[in-house]
Amino acid sequence: MPSFVLADDIKGYAAYQSASSAGRGHGKDEATTPLAGRNIGYRDLLVHGYGHFKDIGFTTDGSTLPPLDPADAVTQIKLFIDALPRSANKSDDVRSYDLVWLLHLVGDIHQPLHAPTLFTRELTKKHIDAHELIQATAAET
Repeated sequence: MPSFVLADDIKGYAAYQSASSAGRGHGKDEATTPLAGRNIGYRDLLVHGYGHFKDIGFTTDGSTLPPLDPADAVTQIKLFIDALPRSANKSDDVRSYDLVWLLHLVGDIHQPLHAPTLFTRELTKKHIDAHELIQATAAET
């Protein structure tokens, strides 16, 4: 599916994908790793997929919900806002990068399908969001 957002297009390049999957000497990028939530500007080659949503778990069968991820769209938005003022003493590179991503993530977080994630005895994977549930339901019909 084509992206209509430049930031998503850029992060789709092979160098970014390789870096995010622990290739090219980089650590794997997940919400629970030390690389999550770093703010280094355009030299950051990680995809940071966890930063596009805020998983709010729910269950229909009483399954135990896993703990919330330490990094998500809300933590990233706060990080980027804090870096924007000149008084934050961040480089123009970081501030420019953060502004682009802040605009993108604020749009993401306002999408209702970017918040809930369903957990049941059968669905135990982290971040099975409404997009995936809709696609799975459509495939079954």
